[in-house]
Amino acid sequence: MLLRLVPALGIGAFCEAGFSPAEANPARHRGCASNPIINDAPPISSITYPGRFAGLVYLLGSIPAFFALLYVPSKLFVGGNPMATAHNIAASETLFRWGIFANLVGQASFIVVALALYQLLKGVDGRLGILMVILITVPVPIGFASELNSVAALLLEN
Repeated sequence: MLLRLVPALGIGAFCEAGFSPAEANPARHRGCASNPIINDAPPISSITYPGRFAGLVYLLGSIPAFFALLYVPSKLFVGGNPMATAHNIAASETLFRWGIFANLVGQASFIVVALALYQLLKGVDGRLGILMVILITVPVPIGFASELNSVAALLLEN
């Protein structure tokens, strides 16, 4: 009954009252300074916090994807005018090549995200985690093959 009052009172009031909820349930208690779980906590790493690692990889993989999927097309592609698009690609071949590279890096980062999410979720259901990895990684080779169209545009331009 007293543990149900903890959210209403706040952890500070609970600890000040002299109760030690860490003794009652040390795995769930995170509020008192005398809690050995908090004081002896390991430093944050990808092994102890796989969700943070997955989020970081997803965020870092989104940066080149943003560049390749939004910035490069906005600078080079002209809707309804393939000749102007070809001229822009010829004039800014380096930007177009960087766009190809960034798209490949963004696609490859999703493999790492899938594996990091598997590490996070394998304790919940390993079979569903494997299914998630398969469903995330299947589009990656398709994206790689799709970039062959961009390489072909470069070859035709030269």
